[in-house]
Amino acid sequence: ELQRRWETLESEILETETAKELLEIEREVAEGSRCHPDTQARFFSASRAVPAVTFYRDSSAQCPNCQAVWLLLEAKDID
Repeated sequence: ELQRRWETLESEILETETAKELLEIEREVAEGSRCHPDTQARFFSASRAVPAVTFYRDSSAQCPNCQAVWLLLEAKDID
């Protein structure tokens, strides 16, 4: 009974517009097409080749020096 109610609630939540947007963001982060601290590799080109730059940063993405470099890489579309 409880499991069935939970599954019903979960399916109703996943049908909302917000849930669809969040799932799309999660997919983009996983494939590297969205700028996000959890992205493992960021790609601007469709080739998905080996990135030209390996960027090491703090895990929380709060270092101001890292943020400046990260913004520069994003602005220049450097993989």
